[in-house]
Amino acid sequence: MKKAVLEKLGLTSSETRVYEILLASEPLIASDIAKKSKLTRTNTYSVLNKLEEKDLIERISRKKKLTYRISHPQKLLSYAEKKEKESLENTQIIENMLPDMISDYNLINNKPGISHYEGRKGIKKLFDDIVREKPKELLIFRSVENKKKVDDFLAEEAKRRASADIKTRIISPANLTKAQNLKDRIYYKDRAYVPNDLFGIYTQIYIYAEKVSFISFKGNINGTLIENPYLAGALGAIFNLVWQSDQVERKDN
Repeated sequence: MKKAVLEKLGLTSSETRVYEILLASEPLIASDIAKKSKLTRTNTYSVLNKLEEKDLIERISRKKKLTYRISHPQKLLSYAEKKEKESLENTQIIENMLPDMISDYNLINNKPGISHYEGRKGIKKLFDDIVREKPKELLIFRSVENKKKVDDFLAEEAKRRASADIKTRIISPANLTKAQNLKDRIYYKDRAYVPNDLFGIYTQIYIYAEKVSFISFKGNINGTLIENPYLAGALGAIFNLVWQSDQVERKDN
């Protein structure tokens, strides 16, 4: 009965054996514990150290010899409570990590679904997916949000896509700088301009390979990737409808 309870608390079979020996004995030296437990001296010292770390046994000096004795059994309850607390904390940590882990799993294994990412590192994973998919064409609805804090980051990603021969069409607000416009030809970009008052959105949208990414640069950077051919097809059709509209000014390269 004691053995089953001790092992359920997480003690190994060797730790349980030594604990039970000390529970039924006066303080013992390590060599006597080794004989009773039938463990090697090396393993015995290892087990004793682990039980001492768990505060379940204690070492005392007796007649100039180092001996070991059981701690008060109340320590077992304290140990169980500590394990329970650690288990709850670990569960909470896993629950917090799970969305990112699921997103990474879906992204790498091409599983359909929705993945959410936060921060620059998270958004980098979305851009990695575009390069990995290497679509014939990437469609972008550009946000009207001022993205100075990530301009260099976005420029580097555009350069990376160009290196992968990914052509891009962008529907953009009419507020780009001359420098940004000059880079379009280098990065295989065709751009159409729509006045902000007609089509001003605060989320950047990337459409490619039966996937759609929504990225918000306002406040905390975050993005959502949805793998759905029907959604991607619908947004692609809307993109082309806007692209061909007489309300846009196209800058074809």
